Amino acid sequence: MARDPFGSITPGELRHRVTFQRNVPDRDQFGAENPHWFDVITAWARLESLGGAELANSQQVYPESNTKITVRGVVAAKLDVTMRAIFRERQFDLVNFSDVDERLIVTHITAIERPPGRNI
Repeated sequence: MARDPFGSITPGELRHRVTFQRNVPDRDQFGAENPHWFDVITAWARLESLGGAELANSQQVYPESNTKITVRGVVAAKLDVTMRAIFRERQFDLVNFSDVDERLIVTHITAIERPPGRNI
């Protein structure tokens, strides 16, 4: 990623429109929690694949991909690891935040892409 000497993001680098969501679960008539995802912010970002793996769970195999999401620092200030990112039909769980240069200008988010249809 090309950056100027002052640490800002050059135009065109953030070309993916990503929506960040927060889970506010509700309870059904039996008291069970149901996930309810609400949009918090939609922002321009850059997605870069960092590799992946397949995990086995209960006789099923789930693909999992690590992704780096780059956003402006002012966007990242509104996010936390309890949230997820949505890009087109793809879903990412936010794992870690790294403020580049500790100046709240550019933030790298480590995220894990989950299989389609996985709501929690």
